[in-house]
Amino acid sequence: EKYLPATSDAEGEKYYTAHFEAVNTSVIFLDTHRKRMGEAQLAYLEDEFKKAMGRIVIFMHHPPINAGVGYMDINHALEAQEVFAEVLDKAPVRPFIFSGHYHVEKTIVTQQAITFITPSTFFQIKHDQDEFGVDHHEIGFRVIDLSPDKMMHRVHYLPGNLK
Repeated sequence: EKYLPATSDAEGEKYYTAHFEAVNTSVIFLDTHRKRMGEAQLAYLEDEFKKAMGRIVIFMHHPPINAGVGYMDINHALEAQEVFAEVLDKAPVRPFIFSGHYHVEKTIVTQQAITFITPSTFFQIKHDQDEFGVDHHEIGFRVIDLSPDKMMHRVHYLPGNLK
């Protein structure tokens, strides 16, 4: 494996890439803690696409597109999604994106990427309304297995401690 040092830019964003030759995968970690990505980080992503090997997997907190989850899409979506989509258009293969933030489990397939939203480890929200509402308190997490020729992942739920 080859790990690149984390990059920290003038805007305080931290991001990095790990290349896993054994499973033919480049894993890119992006920083969206400010609900957006700065120009330096977007340029970094575009440059990493040029170096990518095989499968590309991106981890980021915010989903890169609206997900049909009313409350979150209206109030807490990633900003400048169209700019991010323009960078995704330059990827040599369609990336797999794993995100969270929305407190739901969803899969969204577009021409640019396949996005998997992982549920929360605290509570899940109702995805079919524009107002905030808790759906349930089961704890959700995703397990990802990589091999040279495939990627498998699954979401698990555990009983929560709130009713």
